[in-house]
Amino acid sequence: MEDLPLTHSQIFANQVLPQLFHGAPAQLWKYLNRDGTQFLNFYWNAAGEKLHRGARASSFGLNYTAEEPAPRMYTAVITLPTPKVAGEAYYAALVYRPDRRILLVSDMTRVFTLELTDPAVEGGQPGTRLVQWTMHLQRIEYPDILDGRAASFLKAVLQHLDD
Repeated sequence: MEDLPLTHSQIFANQVLPQLFHGAPAQLWKYLNRDGTQFLNFYWNAAGEKLHRGARASSFGLNYTAEEPAPRMYTAVITLPTPKVAGEAYYAALVYRPDRRILLVSDMTRVFTLELTDPAVEGGQPGTRLVQWTMHLQRIEYPDILDGRAASFLKAVLQHLDD
C-alpha cells in the first residue's frame, strides 16, 4: 500500500508540535501561555509552507485549554481543525512534567493525538485512535476506545503517562 502524502493537519500535529515541544518544552509552554492561539496559528502556517497552496488548510477551530492536573504537571489540549481524512487528529495533548527524571534520562514531555480512523477499517463507522509521538517522531498506537470529547481524551492520556 502506497503512503499518501501528509495533510496540513498531520504535518502540524504529528511533526511540528512534537518537534517543538520535545525540543524546547519550557519555551513552548511560555509562548503558548503568553500568545495562545496566535502562537499556534504561527506554527500552523509554518507547517503549511511545506505544502503546495492547494493542500494548505484553514486553521479554523484551532484552540487550546491548559491546566495543571497535578502539582508541577502541565497539560495543554489543543483542539485541531475538524479532521477530514483518516489519520488527521481531533486533538493533540502536550504533557509537561519539568521535574521528571528517571536516573539520567529526562522524561519531561509526552505528546499524544486522537486521530480519526478509516470507516472502511472500523466496520463502516468512523472511530478514533489514541497515538503517542516520541522525541524521534515514532508513533505508538494505543487500543483505547474513546469518544471524540476532549475530556475523555485527556483522561486517557493521563492514564498512559507511566506506560
